[in-house]
Amino acid sequence: MDNIDEMKEQWTLLQNKLNQQQIINQQLLSRTVTSNVNKLSNFMWIMAIVALFVSIPCIWLLVYSYGFFKDVAIFLTIGMVLEVVLHVYNTLILPKASDASIDPVAFQDKMMKFRKVYIANIYFGLILLLVCIVWSLIKGFEMSYLVVAGAIGGVIGLIIGMLLNNRVLNNVRAIREDAQTMKSWKENQ
Repeated sequence: MDNIDEMKEQWTLLQNKLNQQQIINQQLLSRTVTSNVNKLSNFMWIMAIVALFVSIPCIWLLVYSYGFFKDVAIFLTIGMVLEVVLHVYNTLILPKASDASIDPVAFQDKMMKFRKVYIANIYFGLILLLVCIVWSLIKGFEMSYLVVAGAIGGVIGLIIGMLLNNRVLNNVRAIREDAQTMKSWKENQ
């Protein structure tokens, strides 16, 4: 009988330790989600501020240029102002980290909406870049050296942008996976 009582006692201790470990894991996961969402939010605000600062020279170029350069300035100004607006909107629709522990399903839905809007933002930027390059090639044929320089700058900017976008999308994927884990833990309780 002593053996059975001792085994029951050990089983209870083991269950208590497992329950405590699960609570600790949930707390760590919640902190991870909070940290990742905060990093993503800060990064989106930084991107919006950078786009705002880049739009200032575009506006200056728009005011003080003429001909071909004025047309390019129009494209750049429209693109940069829309990028600022889209980045601010994306930052505002980013769900709060506290939503993940309250309702993981709604949090995942909000993260999916953020991801969709962010990807639409990427496609918008690519389409605007292509339109600007094609238009520059047609309109600025006599200044081909400027068009080539602009295209090289555009490709470099595209590469940098794609690397930053990959970083954001990887962060979004990690947050969604953590939210999925939190959802499964809530369902198992």
